[in-house]
Amino acid sequence: MSSSFAFSSAAFPASNDHTTFVEGYRKSTFKDNLTEQEIPSLVISVSKEKMFDLFLELVDVLGDSVDVILESSHDSGKSRHIDHHREGIDKPILESYLREFEETLLNDGCSGVAVMAQGKPMEVQFDEHKVIVVYAQKMCAFEKVLRWNGIPRKDDLLLVNEVEHCHSTSEQYEEDFYQLVNILGCSEAAQGGISDRML
Repeated sequence: MSSSFAFSSAAFPASNDHTTFVEGYRKSTFKDNLTEQEIPSLVISVSKEKMFDLFLELVDVLGDSVDVILESSHDSGKSRHIDHHREGIDKPILESYLREFEETLLNDGCSGVAVMAQGKPMEVQFDEHKVIVVYAQKMCAFEKVLRWNGIPRKDDLLLVNEVEHCHSTSEQYEEDFYQLVNILGCSEAAQGGISDRML
């Protein structure tokens, strides 16, 4: 494992097998099960001290008003995560609350956030593994953010969820997560953004 790449406590390799993890992003596509469209994606992995700032910089591309999904798998009896959805929130307000709960969102291995543009098929996801995924038909603005931050394209990028790994959470993180759900006025939804429709 590279000494310059640090994992948050949310998700990390299960053993120190000297696998090297580096910062970067790779391009991919998937077929949206709802629209049957091919949606390009960027999968991004960065060291923990950059994760949250980069996530919010990518969210800035989505516009002034966004939808948000807070994703939870705290109930280990559930086979899939539960989504809590809020439509139409001003982006500066959302970012302020996400900043307030940054420690939890960064270090809780059972929670994630997906932010969607309104009226456009664009989404930025900060998942349980603290891997950032962007879904959009046009990636220029998102790739510009990555270049500004010195994040290189690596087509062979290895992600923590592609090796044996552990997740970490706590009762406090779970309480904090549901406090954020309540503050944002989210309602439980069976399906929400592009990433959720992949499941």
